[in-house]
Amino acid sequence: TGLTDDEPASTLFEAEEGMTSVEILDFEHTSYLNIEAEVYYPEEEGILQVEHFGVHVREDGAVLYGMIIESVEQCDRDNISLDHLSRVLVDVHQDTSRIMDSVLSMYQRSLLQIMFLGNSESR
Repeated sequence: TGLTDDEPASTLFEAEEGMTSVEILDFEHTSYLNIEAEVYYPEEEGILQVEHFGVHVREDGAVLYGMIIESVEQCDRDNISLDHLSRVLVDVHQDTSRIMDSVLSMYQRSLLQIMFLGNSESR
């Protein structure tokens, strides 16, 4: 999301690993925004991670994320331990923060810096 296609008429857009795809699904200018994101951040050797989730941003500043977890390590979605789930949630929180940061305007980022006393990355 941090890059712009310099040749939009071309059928190929190459980007380095670590990019995301964000698609606007629905919005009302003054009320809400619904987007869908696919994450392609590099992971450690041997880790396969497919992240595809939805984000809903409301006018009051509330941000809601939604995703379905199919499996974690060798556990299917009906047998995921709290330990594994907590690791997934930390990773999802970091990835969604990076995505939201890439779609915010400079003005919105400056407001977050004020609200979080210069530490908006830890929101």
